Amino acid sequence: MKIIRIAQNSNIIYDRMSNYYHNIYMKGECIYLAIAMGKLFGWDIGVDFDESKDWINHAWAITPNGKHVDITGVIESPRLSKRMNVREFIKFLEDREGKPVDKDKMSVAVRTIRDIFDKNNYVFNYLHGINPSEYAE
Repeated sequence: MKIIRIAQNSNIIYDRMSNYYHNIYMKGECIYLAIAMGKLFGWDIGVDFDESKDWINHAWAITPNGKHVDITGVIESPRLSKRMNVREFIKFLEDREGKPVDKDKMSVAVRTIRDIFDKNNYVFNYLHGINPSEYAE
């Protein structure tokens, strides 16, 4: 089995995902993927609001070593409006929407993240700052 060198491709997550998931998590459901990563790994969530702060342009997870991650992989220089922990973000969403976050969408996002990281442990290691040169082609 050939393992891709992470140093050559920061978008390794997207390389392992279908266009189906990419379209879901880049077109409105990014909040659920960010929450899933936050819950599973204890990562914070980064949010980019529009000018009025009424609309979330994008949400993603932030690793302990400062990498910003969404379905496409590591985001270079995102426009960070606010950083929150998972509880703060969920409360923000529920206060804004007046209802709980969608549990079905959360379950799908958690399964998606587990699938990505279970099959690609080197992605998880890379995001946590473990030297990617440990992985050979």
